[in-house]
Amino acid sequence: MQFVYTILALGWLLLLVHLMWIALAAKKRNTKRIWCLTWTAILILVATLLTITLEHVVRVN
Repeated sequence: MQFVYTILALGWLLLLVHLMWIALAAKKRNTKRIWCLTWTAILILVATLLTITLEHVVRVN
């Protein structure tokens, strides 16, 4: 299972780097796109944390 967590962490890191790159390269007219990508990243983080929490609860029980 540690392998899955490593892959998730690397994927999350790549997504954050991609978002920072877009934010630095974007102009003011692309603000909507940046917010969309930011919310996507936040939802991915929440889904990852929820999955880890649920797996921990199932493993404890």
